[in-house]
Amino acid sequence: MVLMLAGASGARGQSGPVQQWGSNKPSVPLPPHHDYVQVATGWRHTIALRSNGTVVCVGDEPFGCVGTPGTNETFVVIAAGYYHNLAITTEGRLRMWGTNFRGELVRPVSLPEEALVISVAAGEFISAAVKTDGTLIVWGDDPVTNCGDDPPCRRCDGGPMGEYPIGPPPPGVYVSVKSSGHFWIAQRNDGTLVGNGVDTRCQVSHIPEGTVKAYAAGHMHGVAITSSDEPPLLWGMNQYGQSQLTTDCPAFCPAPCQGQMSDPCIGTPTCWRPPPMLLPAIKEVEGAYYATIVKKVDNTLTGWGSNLFQESCPVSGEVGSFSCNYYHGAAVMIEWDSAGAYANCDGAGGLDFNDLACFNAKFAQGDPEANCDSQLTLPLLSASDVVCFIQKFSGGMP
Repeated sequence: MVLMLAGASGARGQSGPVQQWGSNKPSVPLPPHHDYVQVATGWRHTIALRSNGTVVCVGDEPFGCVGTPGTNETFVVIAAGYYHNLAITTEGRLRMWGTNFRGELVRPVSLPEEALVISVAAGEFISAAVKTDGTLIVWGDDPVTNCGDDPPCRRCDGGPMGEYPIGPPPPGVYVSVKSSGHFWIAQRNDGTLVGNGVDTRCQVSHIPEGTVKAYAAGHMHGVAITSSDEPPLLWGMNQYGQSQLTTDCPAFCPAPCQGQMSDPCIGTPTCWRPPPMLLPAIKEVEGAYYATIVKKVDNTLTGWGSNLFQESCPVSGEVGSFSCNYYHGAAVMIEWDSAGAYANCDGAGGLDFNDLACFNAKFAQGDPEANCDSQLTLPLLSASDVVCFIQKFSGGMP
């Protein structure tokens, strides 16, 4: 049986190098591979998934990369939290690594080693996974109320202050889960969202009703889209304007921001809005610490909210997978290969029928390098890889 994993595939051609932005990105860059298909950002570390299924982790402190899997382990999905990471193996099982502070790396009894999962998420000290039967499991220490850098703590619609539990989730059949900071959001199989966790900025209690196409959790805010033809839905903390789309900053935004629209790449830190003509036409969303980043239908990124650390100034160019967490982001830059480039299987100059024999041998042996279409499904290799290779081989022949 082929297990289709939520968010597990990189479309053909949408692999390439990773570029990062913001102040919290690791000073040591990822190895300069050109076959990354997914990226995930933590507090001060970044993990990336290559088309052969192996993961790479870099960081400026030891916590996030402790126990990083070796090249003998392969994966189809990755997720990065504060100091820990979750991933789904090519067999569909949960794998965790990093540093355990509050139980986020303690495997729940309800999620045994042999359990198959279709979605994983990692927050500040939260872990979550959706099993193949649609069961959502959330674990980690119940977080204390966290006001972040926006004191004093405010109640959400008169709600209680104090500790907010991260689970258990409401009953239902789930298809995916996201987390950042001290709360999580999950999507049911009917397209609706539910969540739990810290709610000091209404990031949980104000989750919108109705079905959505895509969604994300920021540190204390959420974002979702219903279609590429409608503006995104935004809720939760808005100290830097991350939860609004107007050209004016909120009244309680710091002085440099009020009433201004500035280029996020120039000048002093500012609350920034993209020009209105860029919205909607959005197909993917991400929540950074105090910013919102979106991918438009042309595969380019834009963002708004805090730009204190250049977090709302993403890289330019077409991107595939992208991730924003705390004060930095990362994206896989799409590199459209030239005709026949991939088809040079044996590495010798030019293309000849030795390349075709080379590919046939790799495909028969299950070599991940024969994953021509970059699809990360189970199994990694399928008939579409053969079709993909023949097309590239034929297109590159003189």
